Amino acid sequence: MPPSLGEAKKRLPQSSPYTSRIIKAGALIGDTKTLLSHWDVDASVHENIRRVQRENIFGKASRSRVEDILAIFRRRYLTEKSVTKALVTLVRQKLPSPALERLFYFHSSRADRLLYDTVTEILAPLKAKGLIDINVRHLQRSLTRWVDEGKTTGHWSEPTITRIAQGFSPLFGTSVFFRGT
Repeated sequence: MPPSLGEAKKRLPQSSPYTSRIIKAGALIGDTKTLLSHWDVDASVHENIRRVQRENIFGKASRSRVEDILAIFRRRYLTEKSVTKALVTLVRQKLPSPALERLFYFHSSRADRLLYDTVTEILAPLKAKGLIDINVRHLQRSLTRWVDEGKTTGHWSEPTITRIAQGFSPLFGTSVFFRGT
């Protein structure tokens, strides 16, 4: 059983600033399933990563894009051997997509402070009020406030804030409905 979100928060450094790397990642559900279905649980992470790159299992034209994706997957799913093995098993046993997506989302939140805080400080309070229809502008306002408070790695432009806010939509799947700006 994965740790609770409270335990997950303990894993994240409290002083870590928010990064904009979520723009590069998004949900990547299909790629995550591809990676885990090809994963060799008896090989090391390094060996698996090298094989995945060599075999180009994602079918990406850009080697740098594959490296970006693998770096994100390493943070999200490959830091704990037992978690990786469990996820591989669930993907291979064809756990229904909605359940898999929730697990991927949980582990993504554990690995990214911005995603975690967006869930716990913005979305969870809204859901507790019965709101699941979120306007992207609401997220943009919160992200802008966090930039102004110095919680980011640097200053984010308005287009960056917009891309990040819009990028959350596929991560949250059907649990939250996002309306455009």
